Amino acid sequence: MTGVGLALLGVLGVGGAALFFAVILPTMKYVVTDTLVILSCGPFRWKIQICDIQKVVEKNVGWLPISEGWKLPGYALFKIDCADVGTVRMCATSLTRRIMLIQTADDLWGITPADPEGFVAALHRKEDQ
Repeated sequence: MTGVGLALLGVLGVGGAALFFAVILPTMKYVVTDTLVILSCGPFRWKIQICDIQKVVEKNVGWLPISEGWKLPGYALFKIDCADVGTVRMCATSLTRRIMLIQTADDLWGITPADPEGFVAALHRKEDQ
C-alpha cells in the first residue's frame, strides 16, 4: 500500500471513530425501574439490581492514566482505575468531577446523573417499596 493509501486509511479510521463517539456518547442515560438501575450508552448496557446497592456517594475522584477504559473529554466508559477508590465501572459524562459512586458487593459504578438528588430520591423510593 502506498503512503497516500495509508494516510487515507488513517483519516477514515480516525473519522469513523469520531463519528462513532459523536453518535453514541450523547445517548448516555440512567433509568431507575422497580428493581434495576439501567445504565446505557449507545449499544452498551449495564444493569444494577437495586437490592444489591450498598452505598451511594457523590465525590470527585482521581484517575490513573494506565486505566483500560475509554477516557474522552467529557466522558468515561468502562473500567477506570481511580487513585482514591480503586477500579470504577464508569458510564459517566465526567472522568473526575461529581461522580456518583454506586457500591455493590461485586462492583463500584460511576455515573453522573443530571439531577443527582433526584436520582438518589428515586432509588430511595424504589428501596422503600
